[in-house]
Amino acid sequence: MTPPRSRPPHSASQSTARALTARRPLPHILIGVFAMLLALALAMFVPAAAWGATGAAGPGTQTIGDTDGPAFGAGQTVHVTGTVNGDLYGAGQTVHVTGTVNGDILGAAQTIEITGTVTGDVRAAGQSVDVKGRVGGSVTLSGEEVTIDSDATIGRDAVLAGSTVEI
Repeated sequence: MTPPRSRPPHSASQSTARALTARRPLPHILIGVFAMLLALALAMFVPAAAWGATGAAGPGTQTIGDTDGPAFGAGQTVHVTGTVNGDLYGAGQTVHVTGTVNGDILGAAQTIEITGTVTGDVRAAGQSVDVKGRVGGSVTLSGEEVTIDSDATIGRDAVLAGSTVEI
């Protein structure tokens, strides 16, 4: 009869590595991707005027100023200059946030740039996604080029996917 084999003791780093690999963020990523695709589909089939445009700076440009409640922006260029007290849903060729969003952002565009303040989470997909401002929650970003600027502040987690990712 052979004695039972004893396992070698595990180090703390092995336990930590095993615990980290056990967490799988895939369902959260899939939910985020689904939500972005839904926003893009809505933007394609709903005219920008029906989304509650609060002003325009030119043809194909929707400017969103101070708004209470959720804001929906769709068009060639969506520019958030004021304070949105609610979530922002934006889709277009360019989505540019220079104002404040007291909520979450869900965006799909060729170019997304956030230089303002977001108190919630940001979920965005585009060819170029750039965060230069302050995000109080988590960011989930995907694109060909994804950048978190050195001056940016992310309050929680960052899930980034792209051909080029710069932090």
